[in-house]
Amino acid sequence: MSDLSAKSNQTIKSHLSVKSHLSVKSKAAPITCPALFLTAPASGQGKTTVTAALARYLRNRGKSVRIFKTGPDYLDPQILEQASGNPVEQLDMWMAGESYCQQALYEAARVSDVILVEGAMGMFDGEPSSADLAERFGIPILLVMDVKGMAQTVAALATGLAGFRKGINVVGMIANHCGSERHAELIRGALPDTLPLLATMPRDPSLALPERHLGLVQASEVRDELEDKFEVGAKALAAGGLDSCGLLGIGDMEGGQTENKKSSATGVSGFSPVTFYPAETSALSIFTETLPNHTETLSNHSDALSNQTDALSQNKGKPLEGLSIGIARDAAFSFIYAANIRLLEYLGAECRFFSPLEDESPGVVDALWLPGGYPELYSQALSRNEPMKAAIKALFLSNKPILAECGGFLYCLDTLTDLEERTFPMLGLLPGQGMMRGKRGCQGMQTAVLPEGEIQAHAHHRSRSFETPEPISYGRRQRHPAPGEAIYRSRGLTATYLHMFFPSNPNAVAGLFKLKHSTSEHQEVSRVV
Repeated sequence: MSDLSAKSNQTIKSHLSVKSHLSVKSKAAPITCPALFLTAPASGQGKTTVTAALARYLRNRGKSVRIFKTGPDYLDPQILEQASGNPVEQLDMWMAGESYCQQALYEAARVSDVILVEGAMGMFDGEPSSADLAERFGIPILLVMDVKGMAQTVAALATGLAGFRKGINVVGMIANHCGSERHAELIRGALPDTLPLLATMPRDPSLALPERHLGLVQASEVRDELEDKFEVGAKALAAGGLDSCGLLGIGDMEGGQTENKKSSATGVSGFSPVTFYPAETSALSIFTETLPNHTETLSNHSDALSNQTDALSQNKGKPLEGLSIGIARDAAFSFIYAANIRLLEYLGAECRFFSPLEDESPGVVDALWLPGGYPELYSQALSRNEPMKAAIKALFLSNKPILAECGGFLYCLDTLTDLEERTFPMLGLLPGQGMMRGKRGCQGMQTAVLPEGEIQAHAHHRSRSFETPEPISYGRRQRHPAPGEAIYRSRGLTATYLHMFFPSNPNAVAGLFKLKHSTSEHQEVSRVV
């Protein structure tokens, strides 16, 4: 094992109480299910394109496919959900906690024929990395590599990744952007028998997923176009060797079956299906809507946050009972974790969706959530919707709790300047200007430090804000001592660039939407240090 690998492992162990999945004790029976972890040497290799094509390939063969996306991503899950026909959730041990991830996989195994996990960035990038997640839960790894401009060198890179450290199981690779059958033969001949070339994807522009400045285009905007790409991709994988490689066959699985599990599942030739165990400390039965009694129990989703969730349980578990929360959801505001919605509902809230673009009011609600999205693409329409602006301003002046994240934060400022350098008036709830800045931006994992508690979060934006008031606190970066994103508060408004993962601290989230204190307009509360 290299010094770098050993150092990475030590860093991960300092952040997580990693324990072997074989040692977890639970009254519930373990479940076996075929699973693959798709990762790559770097970003931009085509992981999402290949994962979506593989999901559609399996779906077309009558298989129920559940996909997880590693890390804080909103756009890829939209694409993958359409490809698979099932909800796609985030899976990140830092953001959600190890217990949360373990139970999420277990619940998916109960109702799925196949589980796919798409990694983030490169295979060993981040803390924890895709390799860490795959190793922790014993999921076999399928490498996705862009092979344009390479032949035998592909084998050197692939074998280097597969052997970089112990504990991971790389079972094969898919060559993306493969030029020809001769190109594939050169790669196949250079790979060792233990690391076969399972399939190829051609250099075909019709397979590429549409993109814009923050990543992929939202699935809802290009649904028909995506359907064509999924079908073309599935056929390309079949023609590129997937039908004949023996990786995905059909057969009954032995052991671990429950009454919730279908009797027939997609088997995986060459390695055993993964055994998934329920988390010892996290029931997480709210994870998927397809399971019965999905709002029955909620325990801690992270070992590090057990105290907060114990307190939540002592508070009867329904601190938002009887409250209605208006949630902005349309083309301008769509960066919403499904797990966040489920948590709010579990806490007792009624979630009411509205469109700041199309509607005249959020309706009669007790609180607002303005999530991230693409307000810069719709700034003129948002600015012109005066009834909506007046309705939200009235809620603000009545000291109703409002959470504004990233795009929602920009919407709350005085003005927003879009990518064409046009400036439009926004809500004016918080002094300041927002301005897009092309390809420059900020991203990374941070903890939102709030008076109500700490919530795991991340930042990803290509804009800047200025002339804003003094923040009450700053996000705490995962691996850097510099202050993170500013967090502002005025009256009942909490505004920040950070996107929060609510299940990481249910108590803090409940407090955020039941904000008791109020301040005069644009007056900050005492700072959090």
